[in-house]
Amino acid sequence: MPKRDELWTTWLEAHLWIERPGGDWWHLSPRPGGDVDEFPLASPVYLVTAYNPLGEELAAADNEHRQGDLLRFLDEQRIAAVRSMGVSADETWSEPGFALLDASEAEALALARSFEQAAIYGWSERRLEVIGALHDGRASVGWSLEDDPPPRS
Repeated sequence: MPKRDELWTTWLEAHLWIERPGGDWWHLSPRPGGDVDEFPLASPVYLVTAYNPLGEELAAADNEHRQGDLLRFLDEQRIAAVRSMGVSADETWSEPGFALLDASEAEALALARSFEQAAIYGWSERRLEVIGALHDGRASVGWSLEDDPPPRS
């Protein structure tokens, strides 16, 4: 398993996709300098996955089952969410998840902890952040936004 610092670097360099109504996708690219584009939403969005708990790589079927559990929880709790995808800069890693459209940071972190996730992404008008869920930590970059579908895995 990679060291914690290596994971945070990988997470900060990752490209993210968020599904829009109608099936199009937003592509968020990190900008290390901190510059940001115009934020298209009214409030911050938090990205959560159920894949690979505690950083342990699971079989695809196990990850898909966990992701289904997460989707059922979001539906039961009536948390507005759309599909999301995170892909490492070198495209060797990808994980689907959900972008929470009406959850607070505290709610998103609690949800991530319940699915044993090390961190979440927070996207706002000022930054794209990796926020520690199981351990303290927070790091941010700027972001750019394009209309672009995620790569096929």
